[in-house]
Amino acid sequence: MMRPSVFSLGLATMAAAAPFTVPLNETRAAAVTCVSGLYMIAARGSNEDPGEGPLVQVTDAVKNLVPDSASIAVDYPASIYDDGTYPVSVYQGIDDTIEKIQDYVAACGSSSRIVLLGYSQGGNVMTDTLAGGVLKPDPITEDYRSYSMLKPLPRIY
Repeated sequence: MMRPSVFSLGLATMAAAAPFTVPLNETRAAAVTCVSGLYMIAARGSNEDPGEGPLVQVTDAVKNLVPDSASIAVDYPASIYDDGTYPVSVYQGIDDTIEKIQDYVAACGSSSRIVLLGYSQGGNVMTDTLAGGVLKPDPITEDYRSYSMLKPLPRIY
């Protein structure tokens, strides 16, 4: 049986991992479009406009090289201020990333191949999604780790 794969490629950090547990939302999962290539979740850097930020250059390149690939941006504030909004922003990014991964795996099953990309604060989001952090949401759980097939990404240059 093929198992979903989750990869992380962070410009601020690099790590590989598996999916996690968040209460399943069937409406969100039904809205997911499954792809046979890579499903990329991109978290932009601090204070960048909503969307994928500079990571769009990476996701566009991958889409050109890996047929039937898609990307989606993490929906979070990406704010960085001394008033304490940075930790709140990262927390919201982690929650959204976990929801996106769980929804994709729920909709697409054992053929899921997910790449996590993070730049600057987005790298913090992806690292904490995978490993957790102080005063942050729990990282991925063991029940989803069983879906992981950790292997290096193919060289594309």
